[in-house]
Amino acid sequence: MKVYFDEQHFLREATLDQQHLQQKITEYEQQFPHAKDLEKYRLASILGYYYRLHSVHVPTDIVVAENYFHICLDYARENNDPKKELITLVRLGETYKYSDLHALALKLFKKALFLCDTHLIESHRDFILQHMGKCYMEVGFHQKAQNCFHQALALRKQKRIRN
Repeated sequence: MKVYFDEQHFLREATLDQQHLQQKITEYEQQFPHAKDLEKYRLASILGYYYRLHSVHVPTDIVVAENYFHICLDYARENNDPKKELITLVRLGETYKYSDLHALALKLFKKALFLCDTHLIESHRDFILQHMGKCYMEVGFHQKAQNCFHQALALRKQKRIRN
């Protein structure tokens, strides 16, 4: 399934192949009830993402996406996995952003940054800042957006130097 960034809608992820997306949702929905532990987390994460993409055409699917990401959050917290928690917070924040709940999205992005700080997880800081920047951009806080984008870019340049 090809995903692109919709230039007409704040560079949000979208797909033109809704039929293929629906097939993948059906396939993973059939597997989900039988999944346990990490596999359940993985499937819930994929389904949350797919439902978020699908919500562009079926707006009520955004709630389904939120529910799957809450399953992921529960798993991460129950297993004391701050990295999975911060990744899920970003995914859930994006979902809230798609629902035009920007303040709530920003709250989750900031919580994810807090987890980076408290658990010394630097691998995803640039990713979080990028999503914060996009959220600020959508609500017209262009200076804050630009600051986030500059920080994310600087971190990505550092990653390239190290690798």
